[in-house]
Amino acid sequence: MKHTRRDALKAIFLGAASTQGTIEPVQGAAREESGPQEKRRHLIDGQRGTASGKGIEGQRRADLGNGTFLNPIVAGDHPDPTVLKDGNDYYMTFSSFYSYPGVIIWHSRDLVNWTPIGPAVTRPLGTIWAMDLVKHDGRFYIYIPASSEGRQSIFVIYADDIRGPWSDPIDLKVVGCIDPGHAVGEDGRRYLFFNGVRRIA
Repeated sequence: MKHTRRDALKAIFLGAASTQGTIEPVQGAAREESGPQEKRRHLIDGQRGTASGKGIEGQRRADLGNGTFLNPIVAGDHPDPTVLKDGNDYYMTFSSFYSYPGVIIWHSRDLVNWTPIGPAVTRPLGTIWAMDLVKHDGRFYIYIPASSEGRQSIFVIYADDIRGPWSDPIDLKVVGCIDPGHAVGEDGRRYLFFNGVRRIA
């Protein structure tokens, strides 16, 4: 069965944080002619070997270099990914909670090999989670649920270049909502959807 970029994207969202991870073929990988047991042994040997190399921070890399990759694709604690396709590029960020600088943007061309390119938020907003990264009319936006001292709201930041500089956070004063999702209607109007199928225009 041929694996597509969509399969790699699913792996990002569904990758379990296990120590060994799972092994999946990369799109276009050469087929093994040997039986399933031999193929499994070969892949496990490749996982334990040096084919995967090391990532930018010394962590193990998902790409095994033999047409297969490991799950989770990004090593470490990276919950609630939001992924944006922009031409041939993919950008992704994750919940950063109380870590600052936060909202680290990652870049990929194949949905397997990811490189961090920098933070989008530098001043504390509280705990940050489950964002939405979008592009509209040539500008990048990140909608950010944040909670501090018992108050929760939705913020937005924007940039004309994904690498920044990013604007200061703007409080949209949308209280009690989480999981923002940006959409543009057929009429050109912009909407933000939230949990409970709520929306604002």
